[in-house]
Amino acid sequence: MSLYVDLPELPIRLGASGAWRHGDTPLHPRVAKLFARSLEPQADGGYAIVLGHARQTVEVQDVAWFVSRLQLQPAADDPTRLAAATLHLSDGSSEPLRPDQLMQSCERVLYCRIERHGYVLPARFAPQQYHQLMLFAEAVPDAAAPDGVAARLRVGEATAVVGAFTRAPHPIR
Repeated sequence: MSLYVDLPELPIRLGASGAWRHGDTPLHPRVAKLFARSLEPQADGGYAIVLGHARQTVEVQDVAWFVSRLQLQPAADDPTRLAAATLHLSDGSSEPLRPDQLMQSCERVLYCRIERHGYVLPARFAPQQYHQLMLFAEAVPDAAAPDGVAARLRVGEATAVVGAFTRAPHPIR
């Protein structure tokens, strides 16, 4: 005799800290890793997990990508300057940090822009990564910033002021 089990339809959620849940239940770490690698932005601004022909909408609290590790390489001739920085992202990929892609929210949360599946999307830094990176930044006057001061960061030969945060994904032009 077979047993019928009725599973409730619960949403898949991705929290602001990067924690995956099915309803309110945390997902197994291996499932969370699979979902992070299978996440795709949708034309309507939402996100979905795409595995083969299966597609499941995801409720995203803040952003869908996170910086899981930040690797900083101080300059050999000046340890207060960065020669290079590498982002290790929640989808298992790595890419160089470009200072012109950095953004900061009004709540002082640091993000950067990444490109995935034909879209430019925000990825969130953890607070300790924010502080680790900002040790290499300098304060500069900025009338557009909430307190009149912005951070300028130099990585290698590239220098940029940290911009204002924009959450919405937009197609690559």
